[in-house]
Amino acid sequence: MQVVTAGIVVLSCLFIGTKEGSGHLFEPNCGLSRSVDVCSRVSAGGSAHILSNPWMVMIIGSEIYGGTLINAQFVLTAAHCISRGHMQVRVGEYETLNPRDDCSSGTCIPTAYEIDVDKKIVHRDFDGSKNDIGLLRMAKTVQYSDYVRPICLIVNEQVEYIPLFNVTSWGQSEHGRLGSSIQVATIENIDRQYCNRRFKTSDDVSQVCAGRPSNPTCVGSSGGPLSAELNYGGVSRVFQYGVISNTSLSCGSLANYPNITYFTNWILDVVIHFEN
Repeated sequence: MQVVTAGIVVLSCLFIGTKEGSGHLFEPNCGLSRSVDVCSRVSAGGSAHILSNPWMVMIIGSEIYGGTLINAQFVLTAAHCISRGHMQVRVGEYETLNPRDDCSSGTCIPTAYEIDVDKKIVHRDFDGSKNDIGLLRMAKTVQYSDYVRPICLIVNEQVEYIPLFNVTSWGQSEHGRLGSSIQVATIENIDRQYCNRRFKTSDDVSQVCAGRPSNPTCVGSSGGPLSAELNYGGVSRVFQYGVISNTSLSCGSLANYPNITYFTNWILDVVIHFEN
């Protein structure tokens, strides 16, 4: 299966100059969860509630990676998570070691299932660290449920400042072992100028700097989301702001994450071009 590389044409700051009210959600039925603790903050990291991350996807390729469902057919992940061999995505997963069934209807059915990937798209300018973003198209569309639902991406609208993010993964530790369930930790949104000085880099709006300067936190396996909950149109929804990349896969204090608001036009172009 061929890996497609696609370029990007974006404004230097995606949301500047947009009209008030002109924005919209990429997928209307997004960012909703039945979890009672969807907005909880876990500073040191820990297991997420079983219903709190229905957009979380397990990517099965050369290794196990994370990703997020963004609509019924596409998964957003890091470019370095995309391999050239056969790949699948597993949706509706929570406990990797003890898969659960949903018995609420009186008949027990698995909450998680696997779908083949039939198209892989890597950002054309991915160089191993920068532009570490890619998309996977599933061979068939998914049905939304309490366990399977897309995360929100916002289009053509100014994004408010977010002081704290949740970072979500399959819990792969610094020793390379896969966790038993979805893990979540809370990290801080760090001023980009501070990170530029820290990493000796130039100002780069394509990345978000985040971490815990005073308390290093392991962020887990690659490809998972950097997210935050916002009130949008009177409804609390979870939005994606970054992706766990090669540069942020660590147990260090600060890291750069690909800035999803910067790459939104690229994501839209890819989905429109490759959707069935």
